[in-house]
Amino acid sequence: MQHNDNAFTAMLLTLPLTADKEELVRPLTGAEFIQLTKRVEEAGLGAIGSLIGMDISAVMTKLNMPEQEAYRICMLLSRTMPLSYAMERFYDQNIEILTAMDEEYPSRLAERLLSDAPTAMYVSGNVELLNQPMVALLGISGVKMTPACEKGVRMLVRSLKDEGFGLITSSEPGACRVAEKEAFECGVNVISVLAGDLARKKEEDMYIEAQLRGQALLVSLVHPDAPYTSVHAVNRNRIVYSMALASFIATTDSKRGESDAVRRKLCDWMYAFDTPTPLGNRIVISRGVTPVPDFEKMDFAKYAQNWRMANAEQLSFL
Repeated sequence: MQHNDNAFTAMLLTLPLTADKEELVRPLTGAEFIQLTKRVEEAGLGAIGSLIGMDISAVMTKLNMPEQEAYRICMLLSRTMPLSYAMERFYDQNIEILTAMDEEYPSRLAERLLSDAPTAMYVSGNVELLNQPMVALLGISGVKMTPACEKGVRMLVRSLKDEGFGLITSSEPGACRVAEKEAFECGVNVISVLAGDLARKKEEDMYIEAQLRGQALLVSLVHPDAPYTSVHAVNRNRIVYSMALASFIATTDSKRGESDAVRRKLCDWMYAFDTPTPLGNRIVISRGVTPVPDFEKMDFAKYAQNWRMANAEQLSFL
C-alpha cells in the first residue's frame, strides 16, 4: 500500500509506536486530529502533510498555536525513523497501516462515526474486501449458543453467499468463530475486526489459508501486539456496526456498545437472535434491536433487497 505525505503525517500524529510503553508525548485522538487538519487548512497551508519539516517556531507562528501545544505536535512529527522501522517490521509480518487519508479507507466509517472514526487502523489480508457490502455477526466468548442460534448463524452465512454479501465479525470465540469457519468453507469473504492480538491471531491456520485465497482481512484499531481488553472490544464493535449494512447479534451481555449503536444509528438494521440465553440478547432487544425468533422463517432475499436501499425502513420479524 502506497502512502502519501498526508497519510504518513496522520500516522506520526496519532499512532502509538509500541504496544506497552508510554510515549514521550500523547498521540492525538481522532477528534484532535480532525481539529488540527481544519486548523491547517484555515491557515492556508493546504493539507496536513505540509506540517512535515516544520520546527516548533513555524508551527506556533503559522497555526497561531501555544508553545506547549506546538511542542506536542513537533515531538510527534519527529518520530519519522521509529515509525519507518515499525512499518518495515509490520510489512514483514504482512501487516499494513491504513489511514483516513488513503483511498482504501472505508467511507462508511467517516459517515457513521464522524469525529470518532479511527484515523488509522492496522490491517492484514485483502484490503479490497473493504469495498464489498458486508453483513455483521457479533457475539461474545464464553457463552454457549442454543442449537437454534447456531443453526441460524450457519444459515445466515450461507444466505450471504447467495446474495453476494461478505461477512464482518467481532471475531471472538463462539458464534463469530462458527460464522467465520462456515464462511471460509462456503466461499464468503470475511472481515474480522479485532480488539487486540492481531499479530498472534493472523498466524492461526484458518486465517493464513483464507488470506492466501484472498478471502480474509483482519483489522485492528490497536497496535498489533496489544492484548485484548474490554475497552478495545467496545471500540471494535463500533467499527463492525458502522461498516455493516445490517448486523446480527448472536450472543451478548448487553455491554458491548449495542445501545450506543442504536442511539447513534451506526447500523440501519440491527437484529438479535431472540433466545432464552444469554439474557443480554433480550436486554438489547428491549432497547430497540429487532428480534429474530426463527431465522428459518426469514425471507432473506427480501431483507437483503431492503438493506441495499438507502432509505428503506427496517422490517420487523414480528
